[in-house]
This record gives sequence, structure tokens and C-alpha cells, in this order.
Amino acid sequence: MPRDPNIQIYVAARALGDIVRKLGDRILADIIPILEAGLDSEITDQRRGVCTGLIELMRNCTKEQLSSANYSSDFIVFIRRAISDHQPEVRRAGARAFDLLHNSLGVRAIDGLLPDLLAQLDASQQDSAQHAATLDGLRQLLTVKSKAVMPHLVPKVISCGSPIIYFFRPYNHM
Repeated sequence: MPRDPNIQIYVAARALGDIVRKLGDRILADIIPILEAGLDSEITDQRRGVCTGLIELMRNCTKEQLSSANYSSDFIVFIRRAISDHQPEVRRAGARAFDLLHNSLGVRAIDGLLPDLLAQLDASQQDSAQHAATLDGLRQLLTVKSKAVMPHLVPKVISCGSPIIYFFRPYNHM
């Protein structure tokens, strides 16, 4: 196996996608918890690789599998964790996974993700690093799906009672 982490991530993700395409539901229930546990790793490349693996997994799922209640909530929780990760590479990979999930679930993906991210943003006011990570995660979502996310984000931001400027205040990039 090559030593370049990007190549390793790509090869592993493609292999995972092939397994899911061939075995489908028989393997999904086993793979998702393993991937989610990978988000607990201290190694940034591993967490980014897990997100890339999720993307390949979703690319090789049927639309029925992606929209199934059995898996869609798992995917949303997974993406929520990646979007608020403390490393920008992981947040970007999480946003790419969201892009793919939104293509299949539509508004359900947004409704499953935005309220919790906004609550996390509000709860993380005292932890500036987590606050910045969550805010950047929202920005990453806007980067990949601004036309879909913005109409849902603005009403939620306005209705949460915090001054809207609070959500767009400058922060130090990590």
C-alpha cells in the first residue's frame, strides 16, 4: 500500500464502495458503526478518510438504501459530527458527504442537520475553538449547497433569538 495518505484514503474508499455495491444491505449495518467509530480517531487523516469512505459508501448505495429510515438518520449524525470537527479538512469532507446525501434526501438532510448545528453553535459560545469549528462547518455547507441551505438557515437563525450578526462574526481560522 502506498505511503501517501491521500492515495491510501482513495484506495480504501473505493474498496469500501465496491463492497457496498456488491453486498448492499447485508454489509451496511456492519460498516456504518465502524465508520462512525473512526470519527473518534485522534488522527486527522483517518477522520478525513472515514468521511471519504462514507461518500463512496453513499455513492454505491441505492436511493432506497440512502433514504431508508434505517440509514438516513445514521448518515445525518455522522455528517453532523464531521461538519463540526476541529480540523478543516474533516469539515470539508463532511460537507462533501452532505452534498451527496442532500442529492438523495433533499430537505430531510437539511432538516436533520441544521437545527442541531445551530443548537451546537449556540451551546459552544464559551468554547471558542468549538464555536469556530461549528461556524466553519455551516460555512462549508453553504459552500457546497448554498441555494438549498440558505432558505432554511436564515429563518432558523432569525427565529433563534440571537442577534444575526453573532453568526457571522469574525473568528480566527484554525
